[in-house]
Amino acid sequence: MTTDFLTRAELIEHRQGARHLIDTGRHWAKAHHDPIIGCADFADGPVWIVDCARSAAHWLAPRLDLEVCTVRNWIRVGRALRGLHASADAFQAGQISCAKTRAVIHNRHVASRSYETRTDPDGTTVTTIRQPAGDAAKLNAAVEAELMCTRPVREPSGD
Repeated sequence: MTTDFLTRAELIEHRQGARHLIDTGRHWAKAHHDPIIGCADFADGPVWIVDCARSAAHWLAPRLDLEVCTVRNWIRVGRALRGLHASADAFQAGQISCAKTRAVIHNRHVASRSYETRTDPDGTTVTTIRQPAGDAAKLNAAVEAELMCTRPVREPSGD
């Protein structure tokens, strides 16, 4: 079989090139796993603190020849994968790319957060906030501090 512009042998050669490209891409996806997990583990350790770096990302970026924002992202992804075992396994095996892994984490992050308010019949406002436990502690402390420091204003009616 030939076409006007490609012989059978040329097509076979192009298909082999395509297979090599796909294999390289899978290898690349697998190769991203270890540095991303390593950056998260490093960020939770003492080296960058002892060296007086602004952050783990600031310590790692020049040593990895990456931008600080890239290393921050790798740390965030690596930490998030600790709770996503199926995604972590698929990422390590090269079954999903770094980009797909980030998308899974982003979607989970968005799904784990919500903010709603409603006004009850007595006129009070009820707020419901859904967020990960680690973030909730900070928000709860801030809200409690604000509520405890704020004194209610008396209404003109004396209530």
